[in-house]
Amino acid sequence: MVGKHFPWKAFRLVLSYEKTEEGAIKRGWGWFRYLSKQLGPDEKIFWRDSETGIHETFARDVIKPWPIRKSPPLPLQTLANVSRNIGTGAQRKDKYVSFWGACHFERIYSGHELFEWRQRIADECWQKEHQELIQSLQV
Repeated sequence: MVGKHFPWKAFRLVLSYEKTEEGAIKRGWGWFRYLSKQLGPDEKIFWRDSETGIHETFARDVIKPWPIRKSPPLPLQTLANVSRNIGTGAQRKDKYVSFWGACHFERIYSGHELFEWRQRIADECWQKEHQELIQSLQV
């Protein structure tokens, strides 16, 4: 939180009762859109395409946040902060490029994170099960 007192009714955490995984993913992105509602209407993103040159578009057209609501001005650090393990330094170290950063805007809300996580878990299980075989094949 921001280190200031707030009423106990100001925050409510509710378990999602979505019936399908797709519904849960859509619900999660819906919350993201809600939380990004203060994104300014004039904020733009730019990207370079090797064939067609430099492009620009309004950020709100890409992430489709909820409509802007007027609120008193707050310092940026009060609005949001980043955990150290997902901050820009950690991302740079791990050579992470987000879909936003790579300009793959059509994939931002695709639910790919869950698929990639499941694939990584399956790969780790396969490697554990076949560790002896893998070691014997290494030169």
